[in-house]
Parts: sequence; C-alpha cells; structure tokens
Amino acid sequence: MSQLRGQSGMLYAVGRHNQASRPRKICVDKFVAIKVFLQVVRAGSFVRAAEQLGLSQTSASRIVRELEETVGVRLLNRSTRSLSLTDVGDRLFTLYGQVVDDLEGMEAEAAGSGSSTARRRLRVALPYSFATRRLDAAICRFREEHPTVDLEIRLDDSPTDLVRDGFDLSIRIAPALGSSTIARRIASVPMVTCAAPAYLQRRGRPLIPGNLENHECLLYTDADPPDEWTFERDGNREVQRVAGAVKANSGDMLCALAVAGQGIIFQPAFIVGAEIASGKLLPILEDFEPQPRSAYAIYPPTISGQRINYLTVNGA
Repeated sequence: MSQLRGQSGMLYAVGRHNQASRPRKICVDKFVAIKVFLQVVRAGSFVRAAEQLGLSQTSASRIVRELEETVGVRLLNRSTRSLSLTDVGDRLFTLYGQVVDDLEGMEAEAAGSGSSTARRRLRVALPYSFATRRLDAAICRFREEHPTVDLEIRLDDSPTDLVRDGFDLSIRIAPALGSSTIARRIASVPMVTCAAPAYLQRRGRPLIPGNLENHECLLYTDADPPDEWTFERDGNREVQRVAGAVKANSGDMLCALAVAGQGIIFQPAFIVGAEIASGKLLPILEDFEPQPRSAYAIYPPTISGQRINYLTVNGA
C-alpha cells in the first residue's frame, strides 16, 4: 500500500521554484488543480476530462496551466492531436496520484469510523485463472485493512463494460489497451507455447512458427483474435495464423487438454508453469519469444487508485 508521502510538502510547497516572484496558491485551489491534472492524463484529453469532471474545456485547460505556473515547469506536451507527459509531469503524475489516493482513503476511513454500520461496496470483475492464481493474497490483504468494504468479485475472462454492468474495477490481460481506456498496468504476463510430450512424439516438434499450420492448436476464444499467435525474434515480429478443432474461453481447460495430448497451447506462464515444471508440458519454439501480455486494472474516473495499488504491491 502506498504511504502518505510528503503530504504537506506536496500540497503547500511543490511550487517553491521562483516562489519569491509570485504569490503562492492556497491549498484547496492547488488540490483541485492536481485532481484536474490527474484526470486529464487519465482521460487522454482535455475534452474528455472536462466532460467527466463537469467543467468546460477552457476551465480545465486554464486550471492545468495555472498548476504548471505554480510548479514552475511544464507538465504536459500539447499538440492539436495529442497530449503527452513531460519527464517532470510523469514523475508528478505518480506522486500526485498517490497523495490524492491516500487523502481520499483517509477521508473515507474517517467518515466510516464514526458509525459501526457505515459500509461501502466494491464490485470487481477479474479473469478467472489470474484471480485464483495471482490475486488471492492481495484480496485477503485488502479485506484485512478495509473491513468496512463489502467486496463482490465476478470471475470472467471476457471484457467487462464497467458502466453497463455496474463494476468499479476490472482486470484485463492483453498486449496493450487503447488510449481511451483509463487503466493502470499492474503486472507483466509472459506467454509460453507448449505441448505434452506424447503429442510431440506423435505429431513432431514444430521448429518455426510456420510449422504450426500443420498442427492441432488449442484456441483461447477470449483472445483478440483467437487464431493469431504473435512471436518476436531479433526485434522482428511474426504473426502466425493457427487453427484447431477445440476452442475454449478457459485457459485452465486448454491446459488440461494440452496435458492430455490434445494439441499445442499458447498460454500465460502462470497457467502452464506448474505443468512445465513437472514435465507434463514441454516448451516449444523457444527461439521465438511469444509476444508478452500485461495485466491492466481498468477503472472509471471515480475509482480510488489506492485500491488498485493493492493489486500492484501485494499480489500481481
């Protein structure tokens, strides 16, 4: 869990550069400006951030510009088509986010401590295998430190529409996410191509990705797309089209089928690691590295990033 690092310094004295030549902003104004800055970065544009915060685009732009003047450096690179963080902006985005998360968490805890019946609810949608194999400790730790939060967990490998389905947070494993998605990368997810010894003895061992065209591949239907496996070698990327008679939306099911000799799988190491260690599955195409995935925590603008920190620090 992140600690409240330098609260007074962050809110009252971040802008000490050239402070003698300009009046200091009061704490409340700066705190609001920090929250607007954070939302602009998360939304990827002033337009979307302003809509989410109920401000005009002009007001959001002015507030961030005044924050930059207070700090004494530029935080965002602006162009007609895109926004990007400067080096200082990137560092302050992380620090500001931690401060705001901690303050909001403290306020929520204080508000809840006045009544033994005050409770909050957090609804999360998690990929089945990732949650059961990687997040159980993080979830237990969160429950211990937030006993007044009722936690509802849905295990589902399919993408979740947070607004439509009423969830506060979801996790998705993918090579990358679109720029419009508000998310935080919480873990790397290495991939492995493997098969059972009996299958390789029966069908032969593929030596290059192109050989997969002559093999039975077990396809994960929630991949996008499920019939393309991407490899990297010497800085070059190769996308291989694969096919097979069996498809499933469960990596655990595909792993069990692969152990039974039904075909080749392309799955995260956290799913197949134990089977590889025991010799039930053997890695193949080891000269061709599968394109890595990442686990992303996806959340709406209103969620506290403090909750996401539990997944990053304590579990994933």
